[in-house]
Amino acid sequence: MEVYSSLRYVEVHSSLQHVEVNSSLRHVEVCSSLRHVEVCSSQRHVEVHSSLRHVEVHSSLQHVEVSSPLQHLEVRSSQRHVKVHSSQRHVEVHSSLRHVEMHSSLRHIEDHSSLRHMEVHSSL
Repeated sequence: MEVYSSLRYVEVHSSLQHVEVNSSLRHVEVCSSLRHVEVCSSQRHVEVHSSLRHVEVHSSLQHVEVSSPLQHLEVRSSQRHVKVHSSQRHVEVHSSLRHVEMHSSLRHIEDHSSLRHMEVHSSL
C-alpha cells in the first residue's frame, strides 16, 4: 500500500482495489475493483459513477439532479452535505470545504490502512 499525501493529493493503492483521491477542494475520485466512484465537490457538482448503475448529482446552491437507472437513491443536498444511499452498498459524501467521508457496505479502508474503510479529511 502506497500513500502519497500533500496538501492536495492523496493516492492509495491496495491489492484488491485502487483508491485515488485528489483533494484540491474540487475533485475526489475513487476507483475500486467492483465499481467506480467519481466525486467532484466544487460547491456545485457531485458526480458518482458505479459499475452497476450511474448516478449523477449536480448540487448547486439551488439545483439537485439525480439520474438513477437501475435503483433508487436518496440524496440530501445542502451547501455542505450530500448523502447518497444505494441498495447494495452505501456511499456517504460530506462535501464541505474541509471534509470528505465515504463509506461502502462491501468494504472499508480506515486511515488508508485497512481494506474495508476509507475516510479522507481534506482541509485548506
